[in-house]
Amino acid sequence: MSNHNDTPLELFHRGLPFDHGACPTLLYFAAGGKESLNEEPFCQPVDLFLDGKTRILTVDLPFHGEGYDKMKAMGLWALSLVAEDDFIGRFITQVGQLLDKLKSEGLINPSKFAVAGLSRGGFLATLAAAEIPWLNNVLAFAPVTVLPKLEGFEKLSDNKIVQKWSLSHKAELLAQKKIRYYIGNYDTRVDTDSCYSLVRNIVRKGKAASLRTVDTELVIYPSVGQKGHGTPPHIFEAGITWLKGFLEY
Repeated sequence: MSNHNDTPLELFHRGLPFDHGACPTLLYFAAGGKESLNEEPFCQPVDLFLDGKTRILTVDLPFHGEGYDKMKAMGLWALSLVAEDDFIGRFITQVGQLLDKLKSEGLINPSKFAVAGLSRGGFLATLAAAEIPWLNNVLAFAPVTVLPKLEGFEKLSDNKIVQKWSLSHKAELLAQKKIRYYIGNYDTRVDTDSCYSLVRNIVRKGKAASLRTVDTELVIYPSVGQKGHGTPPHIFEAGITWLKGFLEY
């Protein structure tokens, strides 16, 4: 997949074969498609979700996958934003097209479907839910919620593309979704406070729109790993257990 044109996204999957039709399915964003499904630590949620009756879908995130170094991906995100290349919008559009195709083929049932993400994948998973009306269930671990809080993005607060895809600007749409975020109590990589502020904003927008319940949750746990950005195995397990508790079987 090229990140610079409209080539359809390549779909990667594990779990129940497609010839079984729709089943409880998770679209999961973490890194490159193959890495997300098979490499530690990215694949821990995948392994927990798969049980012989479920399916995981994924794609290469922007500037990830074959031909890219995932350690340089966020630098390419920043450079592309400076160059006013809306790779974010292109990615979300392509994801929507892919999911609509799978839905039309009877391979996705919205009541049995969720999107999840890890770190930058959590940002893209949340955006996908905001932009795709039938995509209602969101799970994210250590999510990026404010791009300018990332190292190398500090000067991009006023960038037009950053503003366009600000999650806070999508809060009213997100208030209609079922969301759970997990983040460390001192995550200095993606900024714990930013995550809490987004959740608070979503709830306020939902209440202002007279929603009786705003089904947005934030679970804060003791930070681990570099910059407090790690996700312990028991947190992955808790999130997947939550998802499987309400996806219809």
